[in-house]
Amino acid sequence: MKGRTTVVVLHTDYEAEDTFDRLVWLGASSTKGKYAVRQVQFWQGGQLRQYFTNVCDPTILPLPEIARLYSRRWDIELAFLILKRELGLHLIWSSKQVVVLAQVWACLIIAQVLQAIRMEVARPTAEGLRALSAASLPSGEQPLGQTGQSQHRGSSSA
Repeated sequence: MKGRTTVVVLHTDYEAEDTFDRLVWLGASSTKGKYAVRQVQFWQGGQLRQYFTNVCDPTILPLPEIARLYSRRWDIELAFLILKRELGLHLIWSSKQVVVLAQVWACLIIAQVLQAIRMEVARPTAEGLRALSAASLPSGEQPLGQTGQSQHRGSSSA
């Protein structure tokens, strides 16, 4: 929200500490704003988030759903970034619709396959992860977080 934007609270649906869900006038500098909108604020991922929406009824769009939707928004932005930067979709090969559609579909399919591979690789069991972690350390050393002391690497005999 810009510094000079005025917000006049019309009704508060929920408020507890730094979290709130309220209907406000937004826009004009007088007591009655230009637009009636919903203002929500909540903690998410260690950051205080504040959003405005034109969905003014909290039964249609509850506060937890707003938090979920905005976090998904960044997933979509990152997906487009991957399509453009990593899979070359920033450059369209042709002006013919059939070629453009084929290129877009090919990039989307490749992105899905890559994501499926990433998910499979990221699914190691906790036991396998502990075994890998212990096997990669020289003998006698503990993984970080299991001791209160800092580690130093000494020479290990083979």
